[in-house]
Amino acid sequence: MIILASIVVFFLIMCALIIFPLNSKTLSANDQMNYNIRTNNVVHAENSGGGKTMSDLTANPDGPVVVKAKQTDCNDFAEAQKLANFIIKAPQNIPDGFRLVFIQHIRPDLPKIAATAKNDTVSAVYSNGNAQFNIIQGHFSGGDVPVGPEGSAHGTVEIAGVQGKWVKGGWNVVEEPSADSKGTKEWKSNPLDLGWYKDGIGYAILATGMELDDIVKLANSME
Repeated sequence: MIILASIVVFFLIMCALIIFPLNSKTLSANDQMNYNIRTNNVVHAENSGGGKTMSDLTANPDGPVVVKAKQTDCNDFAEAQKLANFIIKAPQNIPDGFRLVFIQHIRPDLPKIAATAKNDTVSAVYSNGNAQFNIIQGHFSGGDVPVGPEGSAHGTVEIAGVQGKWVKGGWNVVEEPSADSKGTKEWKSNPLDLGWYKDGIGYAILATGMELDDIVKLANSME
């Protein structure tokens, strides 16, 4: 296996990809960039040497690498499982009033990368009309939650026998990175971000309008 690993300079920025707008099922270029940041932008290639090089991925090798994502809308977890190359877990302890708004299978939109390469993620958004949460799972380091400025609320919890990390808030893109600039970001008080990593799969739950105890219960109910 040839592994092409590119870690984005702006680490773990939160944006609209992570808390999807309820009226949108597609990603802007900015959203795609930030999706890669949250999932550490590690692209794996399984081929015989004909894969993408770093110069293929970006015209600015000294700046952040943006890998466009291909999103496929699904009706439910079972449909998403047919596309994903890992075992998807679904939450069993869903708070009253919440319903699944939509679910997407996401894969880097690059040629010459086998479907078995460890790149897939699945994102499922639930809402009750006021609060919402997004469960992201797949091939990324879920426990790497954003590191906020001094004084940001954060901590650790136990999830399914492993340590999870949480933080209240996330980085928001103010100015997108370009060939001439690394861009700028600012810290926002939402979402509440919980992440963990188990058995080679990363997990994250990002929520607005919910308490930490609520999303910890969600995390421990996934199976």
